[in-house]
Amino acid sequence: MDLNNFAYDVGSVIDFLKIRTRRYVCGSIEPSTKFVKHKIIYSCPSHTRKLIWVDPDSINYQIIPPLSKKYGVSSLSTNILPGDWDTEPVTGDIWYHVNQFSEAENLKTVKFNNYGLFRAIKNHFKNGVPWEDTLWYNYVLENSGNHLGRQYQSTDALRNQLHMIETIHDSISDQGYMSQRELGNRWPYPEYDEIMVNIGRNGEIYKGPSGRHRLCIAKISDIDLIPVRVHVRHSIWQKKRDTIDSCKNKNLPQNVNQHINHPDMKGLF
Repeated sequence: MDLNNFAYDVGSVIDFLKIRTRRYVCGSIEPSTKFVKHKIIYSCPSHTRKLIWVDPDSINYQIIPPLSKKYGVSSLSTNILPGDWDTEPVTGDIWYHVNQFSEAENLKTVKFNNYGLFRAIKNHFKNGVPWEDTLWYNYVLENSGNHLGRQYQSTDALRNQLHMIETIHDSISDQGYMSQRELGNRWPYPEYDEIMVNIGRNGEIYKGPSGRHRLCIAKISDIDLIPVRVHVRHSIWQKKRDTIDSCKNKNLPQNVNQHINHPDMKGLF
């Protein structure tokens, strides 16, 4: 028996059960409590299980390390945050792996097109490049066990990830992009398994803390719209939502009127 693989399999099952148990126990209490708290301050906060549909090509940036780690906000809730987290200058055209910056104290805004995993997926499926010849694959092999997570701690674990990516790609190619509920995800609140995004003060949509594989594949598959769950909204953006909700598209100030076609504003008027 390969003890490393056995430990990986057992650890993966334990992690899976921890996540599902937390979701089952906290998945209704925590988001509802946060929603009520926000409702006291804002007129139209959204519940965390409410999805919006966005063009995957409109998600061009990612903030790292994740806001959930930087500010301690829960991934089970839709959060409203003030501050300058959405104003960090965009880094240059540098290749990156998210875990490179997992311990960074300062936030960075990076281009999603420079994400190592995205480049590998694009090169593999669009250009026929073997996984083994991608920079991301070799980076993961060289840094396995170095804060990359359990899914990358060995060659076999990496192969399992590649198999999962191939499966997701084949599913989207054959059936189109489907929500987790449409795919038959029967766990409590399948919406928690959707891609998560953050929305800045001016409506910029940032990649959130989950859904990286599906977003990468959606981007290379000419998918028009995908369902996403909002993890964090900037407080200024939330106030713009409140203005649209209260005005019902009448006499909107210009700085708000320009956003009426934003996917996060649909249904407010």
